[in-house]
Amino acid sequence: MKAIQQRLGHSKHQTTADIYAHITKKVSRDTAEKFDKFAPQNFRPQSVPKS
Repeated sequence: MKAIQQRLGHSKHQTTADIYAHITKKVSRDTAEKFDKFAPQNFRPQSVPKS
């Protein structure tokens, strides 16, 4: 992102991120599916024991 920021002449990286770093619904869904295959049980919410 830093290289893109410099090439476009943005003084702040947040400007570049706000304009160019977005995720489409398809990419988001595909990523979630891949993540589930990678670690389907390790990252699912678990109940917290009551004290």
